[in-house]
Amino acid sequence: MAGRRPAMQVTATWTLEAVPGAIPPALSWLAATARQRRWPESVARHLALCLDEALGNIVMHGFKGQAHSEKKQIDLRILESPHSTAIDIIDHGVAFDPTQRDLPPLAGSLAGARPGGHGLRLMRHYLDEIHYERRNHRNHLRLIVHTASSGN
Repeated sequence: MAGRRPAMQVTATWTLEAVPGAIPPALSWLAATARQRRWPESVARHLALCLDEALGNIVMHGFKGQAHSEKKQIDLRILESPHSTAIDIIDHGVAFDPTQRDLPPLAGSLAGARPGGHGLRLMRHYLDEIHYERRNHRNHLRLIVHTASSGN
């Protein structure tokens, strides 16, 4: 088909335990992969910010109410095409579709602002696409930055 983009290819994978201490090594892995693959700085920065936000939410909220015997790991996959770079985040946590959530209203003043609750706004600002699917009892979240539009 004319105008169809090439399929994305998996170029790196990483698995981490869903605990706070596992997030910094995952971000270091992403940074090393970005250097190795020679991503534009803005692509690496945008994906790192959004991966940090997503992993933090999964670790803090994704496994609440699950038995200790449940598999509490997160699989990461980096995918690339000539026009885009993406991270797949796959976990066995409770179902959560960030694409269906409304953004909370912004405070009218700094004095009225509350910390937290703005991760989705950050992700929607820095990513060109966010896709979610619940498949085989797993969350599949894909964060995509288009190479040509990553100049923010």
